[in-house]
Amino acid sequence: MTSTVGLRVGAGQLMAAADHEVMRAQVRECLDDARDQGVDLLVLPEYSHYYDPRGVPAHAAEPLDGPFVQLLARWTADASVTVVAGLTRPAHRHPVNTLVVVAEGAVQATYDKVHLYDAFGYRESDHLEQGDVAQEGVFSVGEFSVGLQTCYDLRFPELTRRRIDAGADIVVNPAAWVAGPNKLHHWRTLLAARAIENTVVMVGAALDGRGVCGDTRIVFPDGTTAVGAAHGRHVVSVEVTRTLIADARERNPSLSNRVY
Repeated sequence: MTSTVGLRVGAGQLMAAADHEVMRAQVRECLDDARDQGVDLLVLPEYSHYYDPRGVPAHAAEPLDGPFVQLLARWTADASVTVVAGLTRPAHRHPVNTLVVVAEGAVQATYDKVHLYDAFGYRESDHLEQGDVAQEGVFSVGEFSVGLQTCYDLRFPELTRRRIDAGADIVVNPAAWVAGPNKLHHWRTLLAARAIENTVVMVGAALDGRGVCGDTRIVFPDGTTAVGAAHGRHVVSVEVTRTLIADARERNPSLSNRVY
């Protein structure tokens, strides 16, 4: 019999700012909101530490023992929550765009963005290094396996499928989804598509503000949006159970019906 044990999954939306202190203040507010909602897994956006729509500069990067991650570590040390958040951290020639997973006061996992946003007239590779394609990108929260990917990764279904094949029940996609013609439609469509084709819960935590779309949402395996926030700083959350995912995979056995 499938366990009905649930996980309260939260997605936090932040207002983009090219200011570390402003961003950390918003993160603290989201952490408090998540605690009030009883969230077990909180997903914050890409570039939760600092964002400039012209390109996040190298000097904005923070190491994994820097102030941003220290804030997450201090907060999770006294709270039974796992936090996923995006930042840039120093590397070799350029910084890397990293998701950090923090729980029990320490970094539990990281993922460096693989697909750099060289599209729609923008070149992220001019100031960021590509992550290693061999990264595992999956971690556990209670009975659930969670896959990691970032923003532009959403446009590449093979990456999400790798997470599913590694056992993910939930895939998180923090983003600073750049605004433009049809871009909001793309965001919503791709989140729903990845959820449906993989019978998985997709968590799209987004930055809002100048140059980005906002529109944070958690999408269930049938493609429906369970909760969402269009604009402003918010935390939205929903209960996810093993039964929810198992039932979706029984009704729509596309994973087991695969030929390729």
